Amino acid sequence: MKKRCKLLLCLAAATMTAYLAPGQQRYAKPRTSVSAGMSRATTPSRWQLGGNIGFGFNNDYTNINIAPKIGYALTRGLTVGGGMNYNYYENKRYDFTENYFGMHLFASVHPIRYISIFVQPEGQRRWGTDRWGSSETEFLPCVLVGGGIVIPTGARGGMSVMVYYDVVQDPHSPYGNRIGYSVGYTFRL
Repeated sequence: MKKRCKLLLCLAAATMTAYLAPGQQRYAKPRTSVSAGMSRATTPSRWQLGGNIGFGFNNDYTNINIAPKIGYALTRGLTVGGGMNYNYYENKRYDFTENYFGMHLFASVHPIRYISIFVQPEGQRRWGTDRWGSSETEFLPCVLVGGGIVIPTGARGGMSVMVYYDVVQDPHSPYGNRIGYSVGYTFRL
């Protein structure tokens, strides 16, 4: 498992390094129009704001997730940034709750239009209670590797549909030993 984790991280780093190589197209300075002594940028900012909000529930469980993020486009094909997330899980059948709060960094590359590949290392703090009232807390490292599509929804925004996998595989990871998915929205400021 460690060899596979190292291989995936090296592959992601090599892909991102290729996008930072000299000669890569960089964002051009915004063209401006001057009217009455004021200038106005005509190209969108490099800053991006977005995230995910999710929930699921039935008679036995409740799951709520909130994950805002902010990013900066270094080039047209590479965005870096960070964010935080909170996940609440309650299982009524077995009478326990779990909370996860974490911070993460991310780097995403866009090798072709509408396609995104990302790596996201994060640290999560887990705590919860069980039916006997006992509580435990622990720190969990996670590294998500994944990709998906970004569907433009206007000049400055887009909806993303991503799949990912936690390559660290801590037994108490909120991502488990499965391929996860997320739907989110990002817009340029």
